[in-house]
Amino acid sequence: MSKRKHSDGLYPSPDKTGTDTRWHGSYYLEDEEPEPTRLLSTFTRIRRFIWAALLYLPLNILIIQALGHCISHSAGRMENVLFWLRTPIFYSIMGAMSFATLAIMNMCRKPSLYLYVVGHELTHAIAILLCGGKISGIKIDLKNGSYVLTNKTNIFIALTPYVIPFWMFIWMFVLWSLNTISPFPTFHKFFYFGFGFWWIYHIYWTVYSIIQERQPDLFDNGLFFSLMIIALINFGLLLGILLLFNIITPESYLESIRYTLSTWGVAALKYPACGGVDIICNCRKIAVLL
Repeated sequence: MSKRKHSDGLYPSPDKTGTDTRWHGSYYLEDEEPEPTRLLSTFTRIRRFIWAALLYLPLNILIIQALGHCISHSAGRMENVLFWLRTPIFYSIMGAMSFATLAIMNMCRKPSLYLYVVGHELTHAIAILLCGGKISGIKIDLKNGSYVLTNKTNIFIALTPYVIPFWMFIWMFVLWSLNTISPFPTFHKFFYFGFGFWWIYHIYWTVYSIIQERQPDLFDNGLFFSLMIIALINFGLLLGILLLFNIITPESYLESIRYTLSTWGVAALKYPACGGVDIICNCRKIAVLL
């Protein structure tokens, strides 16, 4: 069995013969000769597009619309200064603002990008191992493209780096371990500062890589389908963070979901073409058809 490089094509190198950009494909043989692209069948692409359009897209809209409704109805509690001065919220915001400042001022961009690529490829590697694959090598190269040499690939391996904030989890684990070994009084401040910093770091570079670069990870699995899954999981992570910090409560969010679905139901009655709520309520029927 030929071994494949799981390559991201994140960082293209200019073609030496002209002005065109030479993009790295997703998979190469070990001797660098291109392997035939693992294209999805037309039926599979259509099926995934339908899944994304009829299920994942409405779910993304529902999560964000309900979240907006929930936050707007929590405005009274958020107007209290003491609410924002709580250690988890205050230091997470400080961490997020610190990275945002670095990004806006274009400071430490190359080291930051290199670190992101390292985390990106390591996440691929971990996903490969979890799926029972073997890793023959990892290459990190901002100029010519980075890859993981493996004998296995699937959609889980391809999309995991876009939904897992690798360095955020590393930071949390390291701080927790140090505090467990030798407790220190400023643990929570450093913990939440890093939490906010690395989460925004993950969002920033993930969005950048999707918008600026032609990602084989996404195109090989269906672009729209992949983007909807990435958005859904990242929105779910955002929701989890807001619940963890008690910015919103499970009860208030569930009530916002009920309210949002009720408005979709009214819209469907007034405008028969807008049957979003019917899509959500008939997921089982859709699953059977697909």
